[in-house]
Amino acid sequence: MNTFQPGQTVWLEIAGERCEIKDLVGSGGQGQVYHTIVNGQDCAMKWYFPHSATSRQRAALERLIHKGPPNDRFLWPLDIAVCQGHASFGYLMPLR
Repeated sequence: MNTFQPGQTVWLEIAGERCEIKDLVGSGGQGQVYHTIVNGQDCAMKWYFPHSATSRQRAALERLIHKGPPNDRFLWPLDIAVCQGHASFGYLMPLR
């Protein structure tokens, strides 16, 4: 089952921007990946299933976001995504 439907939005904590869900790209053991739009730009968002959305995982993501990618070949986390009514979280990354 998809956590989000096309047209729903999540909030990016660092940028303070809305992120619109376009469609589901794929799903795995940790969560789901969605094609999203932020300020007219295509992006991807990984949304963790509740069992993977730990405080330790979130802290690791925050460290990576602040550190920045070593180069442009990495699909590096750019921002933390949250949604009211959802206990979980996700992160924004480039869409490839």
